[in-house]
Order: sequence, then structure tokens, then C-alpha cells
Amino acid sequence: MPEPGSRSLDAGAKRLRVMNGGRVKIVVPRPVAGTAKTATIQRSSTGTWYVGCSSCAWAEPAPRLPTGQDVGRDVGLKVFARPTHGMPMENPRFLRRDDRALAGAQRRLSQADKGTPQRATWRHVVARLHARIAWRRGAFAHQHSRRLVDRFDLIAVQDLSVNRMLHTQCLAQSLAAAAWTPLAAFLSHQAAWAGRRLVAVHAAYTAQDCSGCGHRPPRSRSDRIDTCPCCGLVRDRDRNAARNILRLANDLVG
Repeated sequence: MPEPGSRSLDAGAKRLRVMNGGRVKIVVPRPVAGTAKTATIQRSSTGTWYVGCSSCAWAEPAPRLPTGQDVGRDVGLKVFARPTHGMPMENPRFLRRDDRALAGAQRRLSQADKGTPQRATWRHVVARLHARIAWRRGAFAHQHSRRLVDRFDLIAVQDLSVNRMLHTQCLAQSLAAAAWTPLAAFLSHQAAWAGRRLVAVHAAYTAQDCSGCGHRPPRSRSDRIDTCPCCGLVRDRDRNAARNILRLANDLVG
């Protein structure tokens, strides 16, 4: 006897049985883990239909082998992320990359008369541009989180309230486009699935405290590199914050 729900989604034949719609052909981007129990069907602003399996039964986690490496990450806008060791990751700025094309399409949309085929065409163009930016942002967050989970046993991050930070008008657009929120969501899911430890620590004073001696000298936000007056350590602001984040995470996990 087939498992419950197996007759609704046939991943091998790439068919989905929809109520009052029969068997519909679908595109399965990757194998479905377990047996799909519930699914949500929605239509995007570009006219594309998506099926999301919100819950699956008998899906077993896939723990990865220990690597013996830990990492702390400090996120920013100029540099997307700077780890405790290794090269920093530049901010991809997906919105800025398509800013000119998006502005032109929105201008054409505003100039078209309501109810005309031209307005419907330009509305679709604007929706496609927004969808393309969202796809790139999501793919970047997914791939970056996958690399972190594959490489490190413990991943220490900042516990940031992005929604509150968006109230800063001069930085709201850049913060929303930086993919911090989807990256945190992907990291949480993939770390739990792979048996890794993801620790979010309070970000207060992580950029000011010296990672060598713990001294907290007065420091301006414009000072990117300085020398600790107590121990003489030459500190890069972002790298110093990443090291403090990892230290706090190690203290929490014991």
C-alpha cells in the first residue's frame, strides 16, 4: 500500500494531483526528502505557479562528519561578512546591479495609461525584475550558508534585529537588500539538518572590545583599523568583532 500522500505527489513522474484539477506536470528541482504530507500552491506576481511542500514525513537528518573548525562572522554593508579567518565576502549588491533597469521599467509603467495593454506589459516587466533580484539574493544566501555548514562545526553569528534596523531611513534599502534575514533562516535550517551548532550572540561591544586582552578603549565608527592601547594588538574592526563573536559563542556552549 502506498504511503499517505504518495499518490498526491509523484516526484519520479513529476506529476502532482491537484484537487479539482487532475494530475499536473511540475518541475522538481531536487529530490523530496521523505513523503510530502501537505503542499501549498501559490501564483507569483510574474504569473509563475509554485508548489511548496510545507511538511514531510519520514525525512531523516543527514549529519556531517566533524571538521574540527569553528568560525565567527561579522556582517556589514560595505563587506557582507568577515570571518575570524579567511578572506572577507564582498556585498553582492543585487539591487544596485539592476537599479537602472528597474528605474527605467518603473518609469515606463507610470507613464502608461491605466487599463491599456502597454501598462500590463510593463507591470509584468517590473515584476520580473523584482523576481530576478529576489532569486539572486536567495541563491546567494543559500549557497553561502551551505558552504559554512559544510566547513565548520560551530558557526557564531550576531543576534541582530533586522526589522528594527530597517527603521533607519538612510540605510533601510541597503539593509533589506543585504540578504541578512534569508541567510539567517537558511543557516538555522541547514545547521540543524547537518548536526552543526549555530550560536547567535548579543552584538553589543563586539566591535569595540579588544579580542586580545578584552580592553574597551573609546573608538569611533570611522576607525576601521587601530591599535589597542593596552596590549598593542593591531585590530581590524570587522575581524576583531568576528573573533569576539566566536569567543562569546564558545562561552555559551561551554
